[in-house]
Amino acid sequence: MKSSSSKGPRRRSSLVARPRLTALFDGALDYPVTLVCAPLGYGKTVAVDDWLSRRKIEAVKLDCDCADDGNGLASLCDSAEPSGVFVLENAQCLQSAPQLRKRVKRFLAHVPTSAHVIVVSRCVPEIGLSRLRLEGDLLEIGVGPLAFTEFEARDLLLRAGFEAAEIDCGVIVEKTGGWSAALRLLCAAGFDGVEDAILWDRMEAMLFSYLDEGLLSEMPDDEASFFVGASHLGEFCVSQVAFCLEIDEANAIAGIDRLVKDGLVQPEGFLPNGEMRYQC
Repeated sequence: MKSSSSKGPRRRSSLVARPRLTALFDGALDYPVTLVCAPLGYGKTVAVDDWLSRRKIEAVKLDCDCADDGNGLASLCDSAEPSGVFVLENAQCLQSAPQLRKRVKRFLAHVPTSAHVIVVSRCVPEIGLSRLRLEGDLLEIGVGPLAFTEFEARDLLLRAGFEAAEIDCGVIVEKTGGWSAALRLLCAAGFDGVEDAILWDRMEAMLFSYLDEGLLSEMPDDEASFFVGASHLGEFCVSQVAFCLEIDEANAIAGIDRLVKDGLVQPEGFLPNGEMRYQC
């Protein structure tokens, strides 16, 4: 478990000002725990660091990398009266560390008024957050607030050097879902207008490279293969995944359940035939 102190991380000049998100984080200190939860590439850590920097808040950051020995987080959980802001990054790793997860759960149930904990995770870890939610002790910042609005996407592209006339942010946000990683890769891919099919193909290739480095390489081969196949469909239901990937429906259900748990797929409502519709 890696730990480091942060005296408000230096803010990169290329960061887009996002006052609505900053205002949301400003309410964090009214709660003992804040959960920042979204899949890879939504800028969770960037958003937290930007807020800490703007508000000049010192924080202790703990990386919940279960390959480490866990001493940093274990020490926090054992502290009699911790004080300050603590950021638990990569909290999804706690899912594979049941003993440490139990200690974190006990700690979060009784966070003293002198401390505030920000949990950063790709999925909702099983650390007692449901109870905190019911008791009104949890602030949640998810995909919706983290996704870029049209105005924020426009600011990002203008800062990247694109001309205002080239930018149709309505189309861009619709195609990318406001996903930070996609918008930044769009800048890197070269922008010749939203109707440029080659651009979107190039960006898709870059996205898969990004996912391979940051996500797929950490997955078992069968789960990574399932995710790539499902993501090509975009929106899908169980029967469609089973047909396209040539697997039985039981395996399709199991695969989708894993992706939902990891925060990579979201249920989007029911189809007319009664099946749940999912989206990557």
